[in-house]
Amino acid sequence: MKRILYIVLICLSARYVSVHAQEVTAPSIFSAKISVPGAIYGLPVMRLGDHTGLLLSFDDLTTDARYYRYKLQHCNRDWTPSDLSDIEYLEGINDQLIEEYAFSNQTHVDYVHYEVRFPGNGLKPKVSGNYLITVYDENTDEVVLVRKFMVVDKKVFASAKLQRPSRVSQMRTHQALELTVNHKDFRISNPLQDVSVTILQNGIWERSIRNIQPRNVFGDVIEFDWRGKIVFPGGMDFRSLDLRNLGYRSFGISDITEYKDGYVVVKEIEQSRAGRSYFLERDQNGSFMIDNERNFSGSSSTTSEYVEVDFRLKSNLDMGNERVYVAGGFTNYAADPRFELTYNSENEIYEGTLLIKQGRYDYLYAVHHGGTDQGLDFNVLEGNSNETENFYLLLTYYRPFGSRYDQLISADIANLGG
Repeated sequence: MKRILYIVLICLSARYVSVHAQEVTAPSIFSAKISVPGAIYGLPVMRLGDHTGLLLSFDDLTTDARYYRYKLQHCNRDWTPSDLSDIEYLEGINDQLIEEYAFSNQTHVDYVHYEVRFPGNGLKPKVSGNYLITVYDENTDEVVLVRKFMVVDKKVFASAKLQRPSRVSQMRTHQALELTVNHKDFRISNPLQDVSVTILQNGIWERSIRNIQPRNVFGDVIEFDWRGKIVFPGGMDFRSLDLRNLGYRSFGISDITEYKDGYVVVKEIEQSRAGRSYFLERDQNGSFMIDNERNFSGSSSTTSEYVEVDFRLKSNLDMGNERVYVAGGFTNYAADPRFELTYNSENEIYEGTLLIKQGRYDYLYAVHHGGTDQGLDFNVLEGNSNETENFYLLLTYYRPFGSRYDQLISADIANLGG
């Protein structure tokens, strides 16, 4: 193995915070995911009162288990803390020890796998809305992980369809949405004032349009037909990486080598797709799954290897001070130094070595513009097409006059494009 990359990473002192605030990933934490238990690919959304709930899982690349605890925080639609006290939005004690953990089994890289299931241990949400889950070290109070999730109390139905963008320049590259909310079975006295919608493309907060206000109300239907306002870059289908079996080279991999201290996977040199015509590629819209096809005993969560993967992107465009990253659900779409590429001017290649757990991954190449608080820019290296198939998560928030928090009254999905 060329280097014990993870040891260097653990020595880093900074935490990585999403541009959409609050979310944190400590340097030793990898493969963090929150979704419905048992779902291969899923969203961090649960129904109020649903006993299945959600599962948060993550790995700590250390040899010893730590006493991690977790708390939940209710938030408004803009992710600022709501005015509710713990007892108003939670049943149970809002400070729980994480008791589910297991050590890696016969892997080159040691790690401890943790899981948090909620509702659990008597702790469950009492109201709908946005939530943060915070994981911290009991001994040091260090916050090592913060993730967003939503609790929905289904009252209305939101739907969306594509319409032609109002700008001619966007017709071949963007997707404009026409949005409606049907509240036939839920009385809303003042929908123009009390209802708003947030839309996420492929479940990515980095690609969201928030706090969309209604334009018209016709009977039971609330219209959000702001022509030219609800417009998303079409993007391109995600690229894929399959590490489930290190015994052979899957698509896009040029070499796999096992050393005494681990595996090194070298990807084929890839090309920028900016300005290129759309070509359909089957993807999972940015999700990832941990899996190990050569796992003969135990769980893939603890028997899967962490692998050094060499990424290489051919580009004659030197971004200068702007930084280039590999981004996907497994990186939380953050400008995380652990997933950054550097420019090799001699070969005109962005290159870097990433530590990734065995599984199947979707990813994109993204740019972070230095000196700004904006999120990752997927357009520069990947391009856009109005033909790209994307799913849109439609979050409908309701806050009647006098209420102290934003209720989440629907979380619907519209698959559009293609």
